[in-house]
Amino acid sequence: MYFTSSISAIIDFFNFSNDCPAPNHVTLIARNQIQSPNFEFRQTVRKPPGTPLIRYLESAADQDSNFKFNATYFPSPLGYSIGCIHGLAGIWTPDRTWWKILGSDGQGLQLGVSSYVPEDNEVITFEFTKGGHCE
Repeated sequence: MYFTSSISAIIDFFNFSNDCPAPNHVTLIARNQIQSPNFEFRQTVRKPPGTPLIRYLESAADQDSNFKFNATYFPSPLGYSIGCIHGLAGIWTPDRTWWKILGSDGQGLQLGVSSYVPEDNEVITFEFTKGGHCE
């Protein structure tokens, strides 16, 4: 009986899920449909709520080498800019290619990877893009 109670107390001690919020599950997609070889990779990452997008991308790269990326840091307020994913680099001059970040609604995000905080079950797509407006 004492042994069972002790096990139960230990389980209760470590069961603090009510005190800690559940992690967000965010699916990242890296897609290139404009330059050969085309690719699309998908990885779901778990992080605590409030974590910026750059940290999800870092975890995706740790879990799947297809998500390896290069980023350049610009002092505040800009933060990180994604230049390369899976070895494919955006070259604004002369190609006008870049990595556009799309939210679950398929629209471009208004914030970058340093500032954007994904919601639970969100799908974020890094779309290799040609032309248009590069921010």
